[in-house]
Amino acid sequence: MTQDKTYPFGDLDDTARRAALAWWESEGLDDWAGDVIDYAKEEFEDIGITISDISWSGFYSQGDGAGLTGQIDLMDFIDKYVLNPKYFHNWSDKQVSDMTILGELVRNGFVGGRVDFGTRGFRGHRTHLDDLHDYIESYADNILDQGVLEGASVNDLVAAVDVEGSMELLHQKAQDKLNDIAYDVYKRLEVEYQYVTGEEHFADMADINGWMFTEKGELA
Repeated sequence: MTQDKTYPFGDLDDTARRAALAWWESEGLDDWAGDVIDYAKEEFEDIGITISDISWSGFYSQGDGAGLTGQIDLMDFIDKYVLNPKYFHNWSDKQVSDMTILGELVRNGFVGGRVDFGTRGFRGHRTHLDDLHDYIESYADNILDQGVLEGASVNDLVAAVDVEGSMELLHQKAQDKLNDIAYDVYKRLEVEYQYVTGEEHFADMADINGWMFTEKGELA
């Protein structure tokens, strides 16, 4: 019984190469997206965004994209992102003042400090906003015991700031940032996918692993 002749990938004709690449794309790839996903989950923790899960589909239709699930630490997000001139340098003095006060209310526990988010947006954010007046009423005589406004009256701060407007602004900034992250993750995945399914990468993999192919491009 004669054995079919086999060839290195570089010696295949164009038709056989396409067949080998099709096999690689459909069955040969391992967890190529893992490094991109793992890096993205950790990349934004320094601004208070903890990503617990990233789902995605791609890269062929208009509905493809990436979705995020996780939690935002509002204090870190305000301190390290929203009030960081590196990211927002055109805010009015009033906006900066209001957001600073909101941050101190969060720091001292008068506004919920963590918000869950998912692929469809925030979960529970509106609840934090609705409960704010109950927090303030319950602690009307309290003062802040930590932070840059330590010793300030909660009532005085709430009277001086548009808390609801600031919460809406904070929500929008967070949503915008999450949208940017999801888009960036998707584009990174797309670039990585194009690389790992490309002929040059596959040729390197075939050479490293000593793969041989039939004249039809099937792995021998």
